Amino acid sequence: MMVVGKKIKSLIVIAMWIFSAIAFAFTLLQIFYPGEQSIDKIVYSSEITSTIDYSVRLKDTPVYNTAKDADPSKYYVMPFTDYMTLDCKYSYNGTSAADITTNSYITAFLVSYILDADEEVELWKKEYTLSALETAQVIDVSATSENSIKVNFDEYSSLIKQIEETYNFKTSYYLMIMYTTEFTVVQGTSTENRVLQPYIKVHFEDLIYEVEESAVAEADIMLINTETITGEISWDMVIIGGIVFLIFAVTAIILPSQIVGRVPLSDEAKAIRQITIKYGDRIVKIAEKPVLSDNTVKLESIEDAMKIADEIGQPIFSVAIDKVTYYYVNNNGVIYYIALTTE
Repeated sequence: MMVVGKKIKSLIVIAMWIFSAIAFAFTLLQIFYPGEQSIDKIVYSSEITSTIDYSVRLKDTPVYNTAKDADPSKYYVMPFTDYMTLDCKYSYNGTSAADITTNSYITAFLVSYILDADEEVELWKKEYTLSALETAQVIDVSATSENSIKVNFDEYSSLIKQIEETYNFKTSYYLMIMYTTEFTVVQGTSTENRVLQPYIKVHFEDLIYEVEESAVAEADIMLINTETITGEISWDMVIIGGIVFLIFAVTAIILPSQIVGRVPLSDEAKAIRQITIKYGDRIVKIAEKPVLSDNTVKLESIEDAMKIADEIGQPIFSVAIDKVTYYYVNNNGVIYYIALTTE
């Protein structure tokens, strides 16, 4: 059994009931108020594909030999791109009808660049509109479009030659043809925008044998609504809360019988404690009770015993028998004493 003060005993029991009440309330909350949770629902989705298909028409072109020490009047003939045919198209497919607006156009960029440590450094770029803006709007599940255009290379090659002759400065060039389609999709109160830009890139130094491309562009649109719903009961937390409640409740019921309250000290018991603290180094403890007879004198306080002990040069003896503590001085057979109960 535990021995504690009455106040501490009461506080322990109250704390057990408080903890059990908290555990009980927690368990009820898990059952009747499981809370809310947010879930995302896909209300609309779509897939978009934009592509460029192309074919190249070649022609034999006289090219002057500009090699060192070559005869400038001599030239050779090499296959050169005459024109390129482009088929640009997009396909939009959604899961339900939506308000679909598209703006599509084809542009070309003539780019002058140099290579610096294998990195391309752009010197200048000229933009040309090959096909004017085409706008379409439908309210449907899907939308498609296809445009064809012919790109002639004579004007670009002539421009490059003119620049090199004017400034006597030769760089690398490429022509990038880009098919841009801007999509705006409205579904209910939601609006989404996407831009697709497939392209092909033709290098003038090697425009016949290699065409760099990213001729397919893909994207998707997904519209999501967030809904708040009542959460599910967490039975694991209910079980844990119930177990904790039972532990504290049972403890609060059983604990009082296992705790013994400390008996308050009497005034004489407190006096014994003070004597031990104050005069402990001058008191000699013995095992036998003094013989109290006619030659005994009962004193009022320990201080009186101290005075006598000082005058005769004798120690003070102490013995505790039958819950009574005796302090006495023996002066030639005369016993001077005080007796204090220990409870």
